[in-house]
Amino acid sequence: MMRQAPRRHRTAALFTRLAALSGLFLLTACANLSLPGVPTLKEREDVSQLRLVPDNRAWITAPQGLLTLERNLGGEQEQIVALPNMTALRGDNRILLRARVGDGADRPRFQLDEFLERVGGAPEPFTGLNNADLRSREDALGTYFWSEKRVGSNTICVLGLRRATVEGRPLPRGTNALDMMLRNCVPGTVDDALAPIMAESVAYYPGSSVGPGPRISRSISPLAAPMP
Repeated sequence: MMRQAPRRHRTAALFTRLAALSGLFLLTACANLSLPGVPTLKEREDVSQLRLVPDNRAWITAPQGLLTLERNLGGEQEQIVALPNMTALRGDNRILLRARVGDGADRPRFQLDEFLERVGGAPEPFTGLNNADLRSREDALGTYFWSEKRVGSNTICVLGLRRATVEGRPLPRGTNALDMMLRNCVPGTVDDALAPIMAESVAYYPGSSVGPGPRISRSISPLAAPMP
């Protein structure tokens, strides 16, 4: 049986791969509008590097998280939480989080195609994902969406999507919507794979002043019409 590399070596290699992903997170034309002399969000992404931050600064509760990467894009903030991959499938398990703010009190609308284009497309094995591939379910925080692929008899891969708003949980300062994309391949069930974006994990975060039992209200579906 092949022996696995020590955890610290695997984590270091994972950090290198995830840091390289920073160049993939591109914004669409609407996000590129800027006042003369003010860098666009895309330009800020091009020069902003992901940096390692303490686990207690993660925006979600991820007990299995290997490391947390973060960058401030000015008006938007981004985190990647790396998760272990205990399967033989290639690719990194991770949660991508983008904290955003709209004009005034408006929240930016979540659109699947726009979001996937902005983050470089859906990861393997979900390339070519569209709305028709998504299932939905509700929990205490609202609606979440996912697509699933089973590999062999005991491995399940999911791509999970959801949005949290200020009505449902604390958000990073200066933002009013938190978009999440999970890629997770695990030996187990769909619920096992989706656990990192279920309400128990995303209803609060360690760095907030709110503990594990905040008031949770229904959030609006992230794939719904524009939010008021």
